[in-house]
Amino acid sequence: MTSSTRKLQALLGVLLVLTVGLIFGVMAGIWAGPLETAENESAQTPTSTAGDQTTGEISASWNDSTEPSASAIAQLAPREDDSQPYPLVGEHQPTDPDGDGLYEDVNGDGAFNTVDANALSRHLGTTAAGANWSAYDYTGDKRTDGEDVQWLLAATRSTPSNDTDGDGLPDAYERNVTDTDPMIADSDGDAVIDGAEDWDTDTLPAYREYQLGTDPRSNDTDDDGLPDSVESRLPGVDPTDPDTDDDGVQDGAADLDADSLSTYNETVAGTLSTNPDTDGDGLLDGAEVHQFGTDPLTADTDSDGLPDGEEVRLETDPLVADSNDNGVIDGEESYTTTATNETLGVTLSLTGNGDIGNETTIAPQDEPRFNTSRVTYMSASPVVELTSERDFSSANVTLAYNETGVQNESQDLAVFTYDPEMGIFVPLNSTVDAANNTVTAKTTHFSTFAVYDLTNWAATYNATEPARQTHGGGVQPNTVNHNAVSPKYPRRSL
Repeated sequence: MTSSTRKLQALLGVLLVLTVGLIFGVMAGIWAGPLETAENESAQTPTSTAGDQTTGEISASWNDSTEPSASAIAQLAPREDDSQPYPLVGEHQPTDPDGDGLYEDVNGDGAFNTVDANALSRHLGTTAAGANWSAYDYTGDKRTDGEDVQWLLAATRSTPSNDTDGDGLPDAYERNVTDTDPMIADSDGDAVIDGAEDWDTDTLPAYREYQLGTDPRSNDTDDDGLPDSVESRLPGVDPTDPDTDDDGVQDGAADLDADSLSTYNETVAGTLSTNPDTDGDGLLDGAEVHQFGTDPLTADTDSDGLPDGEEVRLETDPLVADSNDNGVIDGEESYTTTATNETLGVTLSLTGNGDIGNETTIAPQDEPRFNTSRVTYMSASPVVELTSERDFSSANVTLAYNETGVQNESQDLAVFTYDPEMGIFVPLNSTVDAANNTVTAKTTHFSTFAVYDLTNWAATYNATEPARQTHGGGVQPNTVNHNAVSPKYPRRSL
């Protein structure tokens, strides 16, 4: 849309507004009272929005030279989406309905109508408006001021003739449902236009209730235990039907995310009815509320550095920071946890802070360089890749092996790990359990691992077979001399 077009619309808007008398309401503060709906104004300004209180200064003008300072903007509450303007009304960020880079949906309710002009007029003088003033420069004159409010009002005044007073409610609806005056935008003179009223205090303004078909005088139209405002935001839930899916369970009693909390109880707890683990701590919301007594909105209830779900797995107390009362908080204690992949025959025992085993991955090593005849000849087990999302102090790696072709298991087998700097597999001090066909070795880092036949390994790399010590059934390779890292044979391939 060009600047000249926007200017023309603005001028036409002024004429239109003057004709119907609404612009005087804007300027004189008829709309300057608090809109008592969560979608259009909070009942009280939260402390997190200090510096952004509604001023109602319709005379404010924002541009490059008058926009708020960085320190003033820093006082605003953090945005949920930094790519969108700061919220002007409650916590709802404005949206751009037509994708033109201008945010006509000022109150962020998903609709573009008269109430948005009202919202901009009331919040024009706030820091939040000034911080993103170009988002509201509808006239394209490089500033945001009263003319943009007029443009927005003119644009939203393009309403059907059945809304005589332009308050967002059809005349018949006002006569038959809301019992308001279809000839007066603010029937009760409380400085809130009828379409923005929230008579049932369910945070849905009357015009939104009209769109949804809900009762603007009842906060639970279908009497299913869920406020209309909650149902209107849930996918696939009808606020006018107590049992939307006809499964015999009322919407309020349904458990949409299978977390053992009904939708009604989710609203009481403040959790998400479409996410079984609202705080992402590994515990279902229902378990946190009914079983463990933890906060379903906080991943680490006792702030000890361990998420609640991790504490449950480690059998520490998620409500007490120092479960064993030894002076060390649970998050700094050392634990031994495990990870297993039965298909690959791998078991890990890891020592470190927290449940490391739960964040460790055991996977087949499928890189082409590890899938060669040489590797097949040396290995007596699958070649596996071990990774962990966390640091650990040590880990015992136990690998199952195939005894076929192995002459002397206790002497011939060891766990090997791939050394990326040397470009070959190297042996670790290993213990063979011939009765269970496993070999165990200790490591302080993860890489690629496999059980190799020492004789085949030495022959493959033209190496001197490492000296081994048998102690209690253990195989302890000591020194490895191999041509693979000599100047003559730098880093032989696998």
